[in-house]
Amino acid sequence: MVIDVQAGSAPNIAIFPQPGLVADLASKGFLSPLSAETEKWVNDNYASRFFMGRFRYLF
Repeated sequence: MVIDVQAGSAPNIAIFPQPGLVADLASKGFLSPLSAETEKWVNDNYASRFFMGRFRYLF
C-alpha cells in the first residue's frame, strides 16, 4: 500500500485494518475526505458490519 501511494498509483478506495498506517498516510496528505454522498452510501451499506461509521477517507 505505501509503495503504491508514494508512486502515485494508490487505489481509489482501500480497506485495511491498520489504524497506524491510516494515521501516517493522513499526516502525509495522502488521504482525502469522502464526499457526503459517498460517506452516506458506505455507512448505509457497510458501516453496521465493517466500519462502525468511521470510514471517511480515500486515497
